[in-house]
Amino acid sequence: MSKFNKCVNVAFAILLTEAIILSAICIALYSIRVHRCLETEEPQVSESSFSLGDDIYVVDDMELHISRDEIFSIESRFIWYAFSKFGKCRVYDSSELTNEILEKRGGKGEVIIERCIGYVVDGDSGDGVVVNTGYRGYYITYRNTSVSYKTGTVFLTFFVYADNNYIDDCERFDFVLTREYEV
Repeated sequence: MSKFNKCVNVAFAILLTEAIILSAICIALYSIRVHRCLETEEPQVSESSFSLGDDIYVVDDMELHISRDEIFSIESRFIWYAFSKFGKCRVYDSSELTNEILEKRGGKGEVIIERCIGYVVDGDSGDGVVVNTGYRGYYITYRNTSVSYKTGTVFLTFFVYADNNYIDDCERFDFVLTREYEV
């Protein structure tokens, strides 16, 4: 076999391996999405779409319909980033994360990620509320975020807590979830 043929065979083997890995990743992500959907509610399926549905939050007697598809889209990309930067991660919704979890996390080799859905109540000051805590009035500010906002902007915010026992040792990442409620 000539040197050229060997190179072609090696290149083909590499491309085939990459295609198999990419296919496995796509199948895994789809499986996670379907599993997550089936855990939360029956999926809404039409001929051309697949939807996880909406979560409904109330802010000052106004209902916010937040698409789980959008949350999943942003969160899945962020988790890939967090895993590549921090290693092992565990994600908690704001309503699930407790001080006890934060105080006992140190030394386990994983970081804790808190997922917050924030609503800007004052576009001038950046004041907002976290709507997925299970109770009203959890304050958050978007004053120092690099993303433009107005009253009504809805954010998906991640707090990444380092692998130690300090409650306030974290990095913050803000993503606009929707501008539908801006005034």
